[in-house]
Amino acid sequence: MVLYLFHYLSILSAPLVFALISNLYEYEVQHALAALSSTTSTDPNSSPIPSGMAINLVLGLRDLWVDHIVYTRNYIISFVAGLPETNVVAARLLKRPTQEQEDLGNAIKPFYGEQAGTKLTGLLKAHILGAVALLKAAKAGNTTGAAAAEKKWYENADQIATFLSANPNWPLQDLKTMLYNHLALTKSEAVARLTGNYTADIAAFDKIHRQAVMMSDELADGIIKQFPAKFFMVNSTTPTSHSATISPNVKAG
Repeated sequence: MVLYLFHYLSILSAPLVFALISNLYEYEVQHALAALSSTTSTDPNSSPIPSGMAINLVLGLRDLWVDHIVYTRNYIISFVAGLPETNVVAARLLKRPTQEQEDLGNAIKPFYGEQAGTKLTGLLKAHILGAVALLKAAKAGNTTGAAAAEKKWYENADQIATFLSANPNWPLQDLKTMLYNHLALTKSEAVARLTGNYTADIAAFDKIHRQAVMMSDELADGIIKQFPAKFFMVNSTTPTSHSATISPNVKAG
């Protein structure tokens, strides 16, 4: 059956396969947004539905977070193995400057303003630098340096959580737990790669991938709940009456 399915897919054109996958992905997101829409209106006679902007936000944040974890993994593999591509991957992560961090920061600018987006970009870049510092110290066997880098890494996570908690739909402790899980999983991936435990390495990345999608969906959910008028239409034409309450000049603690 599996071989038959593979043969069937192989005779389909690439655009058609991509369209089928895209439709399934959008179907999943539509259902998630439909569930959210049931909580956005106080009028029992209205029928709020997600707009294209809501779907784009969910898919866009997923793409950005997955991009982040994939290039982080790429760097871990290249650095640990001493591959000649390591500097190229480092340039992708650190020197452009980091494109996905710029994009993640830019993703919130329409809702929280230029200053907030720039602040988030800086915090996310520090997150990447912290991971690199920890990996370098661990590979060199510098336990003191690794401990110091890890401490700074978690302090950066606290700063990101404090910054994001300006949205009332993202409780501070929930954000810290989410970010700490991300750091712990990334560390376990790096340790497994450093010690040559490739089975654990792959298992760790699978967990990182699932957690990254969950994290991106939580962030999208919080934005959509805070700004429902931007994301939902009542009876396909009338915006909901909710208004935003956050100040665009949020600052990290």
